[in-house]
Amino acid sequence: MLNSDYVWDMVFYPSGAIEDKFHATGYISSAFLFVAAQRRRNQVGEHTLGTIHTHSAHCKVDLDVGGLENWVWAENMAFVPTAIP
Repeated sequence: MLNSDYVWDMVFYPSGAIEDKFHATGYISSAFLFVAAQRRRNQVGEHTLGTIHTHSAHCKVDLDVGGLENWVWAENMAFVPTAIP
């Protein structure tokens, strides 16, 4: 694992909208470009391959905008068998 730092930006707009930005920084995990590895890696430079990976971020916001009473909207769903012609 190489150095990975993450920068979170929270933007609060006058309209009440909230924007959350997530930026990954750090050093790239790389290797020299060779043909056999191009199936499992991305070319990120003229002679450089980068590893295929993902960055995931999760956040939860609980705003009490309309007061302190919380409510949940639930719907029951059911599968209906349908014949395909």
